[in-house]
Amino acid sequence: MTCPKCGKENTSNSYCVYCGFRFGSSVAKYVQFDNAVPINKSKEKISQAGLIPLLVSIVNLGIVPIIVKLLDNLLFSFSFFDSISEKIGIDSFYIPFSIIVIYLIFSAIFFFKSYGTYSKRGVTKLRQIILVLLFILVILFIVFYIAPFVWNYISQYNIV
Repeated sequence: MTCPKCGKENTSNSYCVYCGFRFGSSVAKYVQFDNAVPINKSKEKISQAGLIPLLVSIVNLGIVPIIVKLLDNLLFSFSFFDSISEKIGIDSFYIPFSIIVIYLIFSAIFFFKSYGTYSKRGVTKLRQIILVLLFILVILFIVFYIAPFVWNYISQYNIV
Protein backbone atom coordinates (compact mmCIF):
# COMPACT_ATOMS: atom_id res chain seq x y z
CA MET A 1 0.00 0.00 0.00
CA THR A 2 1.29 3.49 -0.83
CA CYS A 3 1.33 5.99 2.01
CA PRO A 4 -0.58 9.20 1.14
CA LYS A 5 1.63 11.23 3.46
CA CYS A 6 5.16 10.26 2.39
CA GLY A 7 4.45 8.42 -0.88
CA LYS A 8 6.47 5.30 -0.03
CA GLU A 9 5.36 1.71 -0.55
CA ASN A 10 4.53 -0.23 2.62
CA THR A 11 3.98 -3.85 3.48
CA SER A 12 1.61 -2.99 6.32
CA ASN A 13 -2.06 -2.25 5.67
CA SER A 14 -2.70 -0.44 8.94
CA TYR A 15 0.10 2.14 9.22
CA CYS A 16 3.13 3.50 7.36
CA VAL A 17 6.38 2.05 8.64
CA TYR A 18 8.31 5.16 7.51
CA CYS A 19 6.25 8.08 8.87
CA GLY A 20 3.74 6.39 11.21
CA PHE A 21 0.59 7.49 9.38
CA ARG A 22 -2.49 5.36 10.25
CA PHE A 23 -4.38 4.19 7.15
CA GLY A 24 -7.64 3.06 8.77
CA SER A 25 -8.49 6.17 10.79
CA SER A 26 -11.62 8.14 9.96
CA VAL A 27 -9.62 11.38 9.78
CA ALA A 28 -7.25 9.95 7.18
CA LYS A 29 -9.94 10.09 4.49
CA TYR A 30 -10.26 13.86 4.75
CA VAL A 31 -6.70 14.96 5.48
CA GLN A 32 -4.74 16.51 2.60
CA PHE A 33 -0.98 16.54 3.07
CA ASP A 34 1.35 19.08 1.51
CA ASN A 35 4.14 16.60 0.93
CA ALA A 36 1.98 13.93 -0.72
CA VAL A 37 3.47 12.61 -3.96
CA PRO A 38 0.92 12.29 -6.77
CA ILE A 39 2.15 9.30 -8.75
CA ASN A 40 0.12 9.93 -11.93
CA LYS A 41 1.26 13.54 -12.31
CA SER A 42 4.94 12.65 -12.00
CA LYS A 43 4.51 9.91 -14.60
CA GLU A 44 2.86 12.35 -17.02
CA LYS A 45 5.63 14.89 -16.52
CA ILE A 46 8.26 12.28 -17.32
CA SER A 47 6.43 11.12 -20.44
CA GLN A 48 5.91 14.70 -21.73
CA ALA A 49 9.53 15.77 -21.18
CA GLY A 50 10.78 15.26 -24.74
CA LEU A 51 7.72 16.50 -26.59
CA ILE A 52 8.80 20.13 -27.05
CA PRO A 53 12.14 19.35 -28.76
CA LEU A 54 10.34 16.88 -31.02
CA LEU A 55 7.78 19.49 -32.06
CA VAL A 56 10.50 22.11 -32.60
CA SER A 57 12.47 19.73 -34.81
CA ILE A 58 9.36 18.90 -36.88
CA VAL A 59 8.64 22.60 -37.38
CA ASN A 60 12.31 23.14 -38.27
CA LEU A 61 12.09 20.43 -40.93
CA GLY A 62 8.92 22.05 -42.26
CA ILE A 63 10.60 25.42 -42.81
CA VAL A 64 13.90 24.08 -44.18
CA PRO A 65 13.30 25.47 -47.72
CA ILE A 66 12.59 28.94 -46.34
CA ILE A 67 15.68 28.91 -44.13
CA VAL A 68 17.89 27.56 -46.93
CA LYS A 69 16.73 30.35 -49.27
CA LEU A 70 17.35 32.97 -46.57
CA LEU A 71 20.78 31.54 -45.79
CA ASP A 72 21.57 31.39 -49.48
CA ASN A 73 20.71 35.06 -50.00
CA LEU A 74 22.41 36.13 -46.79
CA LEU A 75 25.63 34.11 -47.06
CA PHE A 76 26.25 34.81 -50.73
CA SER A 77 25.87 38.53 -50.12
CA PHE A 78 28.94 38.58 -47.85
CA SER A 79 32.11 39.45 -49.72
CA PHE A 80 34.56 38.05 -47.17
CA PHE A 81 33.81 34.52 -48.39
CA ASP A 82 35.35 35.55 -51.73
CA SER A 83 38.59 36.63 -50.08
CA ILE A 84 38.72 33.49 -47.96
CA SER A 85 38.09 31.25 -50.95
CA GLU A 86 40.84 33.03 -52.96
CA LYS A 87 43.31 32.38 -50.14
CA ILE A 88 42.32 28.73 -49.92
CA GLY A 89 42.13 28.29 -53.70
CA ILE A 90 38.57 27.05 -54.10
CA ASP A 91 35.46 28.43 -55.82
CA SER A 92 33.66 31.15 -53.90
CA PHE A 93 30.37 29.31 -53.52
CA TYR A 94 31.74 26.28 -51.64
CA ILE A 95 31.98 27.99 -48.23
CA PRO A 96 28.35 29.27 -48.03
CA PHE A 97 27.13 26.06 -49.62
CA SER A 98 28.92 23.95 -47.00
CA ILE A 99 27.42 26.09 -44.20
CA ILE A 100 23.95 25.36 -45.61
CA VAL A 101 24.72 21.64 -45.84
CA ILE A 102 25.91 21.67 -42.22
CA TYR A 103 22.59 23.28 -41.24
CA LEU A 104 20.68 20.52 -43.04
CA ILE A 105 22.74 17.81 -41.36
CA PHE A 106 22.25 19.33 -37.89
CA SER A 107 18.49 19.64 -38.52
CA ALA A 108 18.28 15.95 -39.36
CA ILE A 109 20.41 14.96 -36.35
CA PHE A 110 18.27 17.14 -34.07
CA PHE A 111 15.09 15.47 -35.33
CA PHE A 112 16.39 11.92 -34.93
CA LYS A 113 17.83 12.66 -31.47
CA SER A 114 14.61 14.27 -30.19
CA TYR A 115 12.53 11.49 -31.74
CA GLY A 116 14.65 8.84 -30.03
CA THR A 117 14.49 10.63 -26.69
CA TYR A 118 10.72 11.01 -26.81
CA SER A 119 10.08 7.48 -28.04
CA LYS A 120 12.01 6.05 -25.09
CA ARG A 121 9.65 7.90 -22.77
CA GLY A 122 6.50 6.77 -24.51
CA VAL A 123 4.32 5.09 -21.91
CA THR A 124 1.32 3.78 -23.79
CA LYS A 125 1.01 1.56 -26.83
CA LEU A 126 -1.07 4.21 -28.61
CA ARG A 127 1.73 6.76 -28.19
CA GLN A 128 4.23 4.28 -29.63
CA ILE A 129 1.98 3.72 -32.66
CA ILE A 130 1.55 7.46 -33.16
CA LEU A 131 5.32 7.95 -32.97
CA VAL A 132 5.93 5.28 -35.61
CA LEU A 133 3.34 6.91 -37.90
CA LEU A 134 4.89 10.32 -37.24
CA PHE A 135 8.33 8.95 -38.11
CA ILE A 136 7.01 7.49 -41.38
CA LEU A 137 5.30 10.78 -42.26
CA VAL A 138 8.46 12.80 -41.56
CA ILE A 139 10.58 10.44 -43.67
CA LEU A 140 8.06 10.76 -46.53
CA PHE A 141 8.10 14.54 -46.05
CA ILE A 142 11.89 14.56 -46.31
CA VAL A 143 11.91 12.31 -49.38
CA PHE A 144 9.16 14.06 -51.34
CA TYR A 145 9.48 17.69 -50.20
CA ILE A 146 12.92 18.49 -48.85
CA ALA A 147 15.04 16.18 -51.03
CA PRO A 148 13.80 17.61 -54.38
CA PHE A 149 14.32 21.12 -53.06
CA VAL A 150 17.88 20.29 -51.98
CA TRP A 151 18.53 18.55 -55.30
CA ASN A 152 17.40 21.65 -57.22
CA TYR A 153 19.55 23.78 -54.96
CA ILE A 154 22.61 21.57 -55.60
CA SER A 155 22.02 21.42 -59.36
CA GLN A 156 21.75 25.23 -59.43
CA TYR A 157 25.49 25.43 -58.74
CA ASN A 158 26.44 22.56 -61.09
CA ILE A 159 28.14 20.57 -58.35
CA VAL A 160 26.94 17.20 -59.59
